[in-house]
Amino acid sequence: MLNGKRNGTYLEIGAGHSSFRSNTYLLEKEYFWRGVGIEIDQPTSDECNRNRINKCITGDATTIDYELILKTMQMPT
Repeated sequence: MLNGKRNGTYLEIGAGHSSFRSNTYLLEKEYFWRGVGIEIDQPTSDECNRNRINKCITGDATTIDYELILKTMQMPT
């Protein structure tokens, strides 16, 4: 779909499991993408942070301050 694009960025809402059925896992591991995941479930977020390079933040995606998160993570505009 992305023609092998490398070094992209992503924002993942509902991060889920760190690798099982995770498109961003593939982007991170094989194509060197940077990004941040948002996950409401603390144990799932913790699992992502143990097994992934990019950060997963625990929180409610409907109330999170995305501008602050993206700025703090130094994501491109």
